[in-house]
Amino acid sequence: MDHAEQDDRAGWVWPVGIIVALLFVVAVNVGFAVVAMQGADEVVESYHTEER
Repeated sequence: MDHAEQDDRAGWVWPVGIIVALLFVVAVNVGFAVVAMQGADEVVESYHTEER
């Protein structure tokens, strides 16, 4: 492998790694949101209708 091939490989490794990491972060956040919405307590009707 010559120097030009190493430069080509190094040029795409970082962007791909960053994209994979961002997709992982988004997937984890979506997972947290789904768990939070599924386990949410029911809000009583008076909370929406009565004055506070």
